[in-house]
Amino acid sequence: MRILIAGCGRLGSAVGAKLVAAGHQVYGLKRDPSGLPASINAISADLLGSGLELAVPDGIDAVVYALTPAQRSESAYRGAYVDGLSNLLALPALTDPAIHWLFVSSTAVYGDADGAQVSEATAPAPMRFNSRVLVEAEQLLVGARAQAAVVRLGGIYGPGREYFINQLRSGALRVSRDHAQYGNRIHAEDAARLLAQISAARLVGVYNGVDTLPSPDFEVADWLAARLDLPPAPARDAGEAARENRAIVSLRTRELPFYHRYADYRAGYSATLSQVNHRCSPPA
Repeated sequence: MRILIAGCGRLGSAVGAKLVAAGHQVYGLKRDPSGLPASINAISADLLGSGLELAVPDGIDAVVYALTPAQRSESAYRGAYVDGLSNLLALPALTDPAIHWLFVSSTAVYGDADGAQVSEATAPAPMRFNSRVLVEAEQLLVGARAQAAVVRLGGIYGPGREYFINQLRSGALRVSRDHAQYGNRIHAEDAARLLAQISAARLVGVYNGVDTLPSPDFEVADWLAARLDLPPAPARDAGEAARENRAIVSLRTRELPFYHRYADYRAGYSATLSQVNHRCSPPA
């Protein structure tokens, strides 16, 4: 297949590399495609600018929409997810209803469930501007194209994506110890593999992209602290605003011939710490 990845950043490039390895021809669209892998055909274009119609080639069989907003503001989110998607959907080269579309969304759309389990059968209940915009974009795509999948990814972690570890090391991390505050995550390798598989197989519907074990943040923090020889993360202050709390599972991913290389935080962070330590080790 000829697959277009719109927003071919770090995640999109990883997806593209796996699709190329599977024998597909991949085009990566971004404003500055100079850093794309050589195996991905670079398209320099702005989804919100002019010249988009001339940049996108004919004969595309599938589109992966994997943009990241330039900043955390409602206007930036709307531009990236709603306006950019609208512009792409309107291109004559991409109006064929047989083209498969995959929209990379976020588990943030579920809002707060007070720690209860959430699956693809749960209706979105967005509480913040970012999740409201994502739901609008999901509905835009599904309403416009029958051949469409939405993948709601949890927090991506792995080498180069070490926010939780860095927060713990810096002493900035606070966790809830009297009420389980669930984190929902997926290793970067598994996220790329899942997106590539759904696109290549032309699957439709909603999928949650998370690992197999939603875990309380204090449990993950304590496990990491023990391995990093750090003190446990302190408890969150009673008056501190709590994050949205939900334990997300992916019932639909279980139905696929897909396996997680990093099924839970122990497997994923063990590999991450090993690579981080290797990266930081002085040369012999």
